[in-house]
Amino acid sequence: MLALRPVALALLASIVVGCGGAAATSPAPAPVAADDVTAVLRVVERWRQAHEVRSLEALAPLYAHGKDLVVTRQGVPVVGWDAVERELRTRLESVTSLRLRLDATRVEVVGGGAVVTAEVSREASGGATVVNEVGVVTLVIAPADEHGLIVSEHYSFGGR
Repeated sequence: MLALRPVALALLASIVVGCGGAAATSPAPAPVAADDVTAVLRVVERWRQAHEVRSLEALAPLYAHGKDLVVTRQGVPVVGWDAVERELRTRLESVTSLRLRLDATRVEVVGGGAVVTAEVSREASGGATVVNEVGVVTLVIAPADEHGLIVSEHYSFGGR
């Protein structure tokens, strides 16, 4: 079992409680301030754009750089910034063109951080080969100054 970074675990636990989990008697989460959602959506848009331009330099500042960072793609976890950085570099260098489209994006702001879920369409080209994938991405974003840091990321794709 993977250990989640404490802030990620707290964010996820707060959402479970707010969604009627085991401690459903706890008060409902406070309404989300428009500024909080806007800040989170800016991080998500920077993440999407950095993927599209295939820039590790643009992606790196968006992630927590500790050993507790977890990126899971199709059920395979990569743990810690060093391993995630290598994985991102390999993925970005393996394609010549990348397009990401996010739809039905949902932001749950909890304890200063957020959990973002979105339907994702990904088109990756490696020259003559084009791969289209559709699925869901979940980002857990911890608070960090005026913007957040991704502490957990999960992709689940099905081919089309």
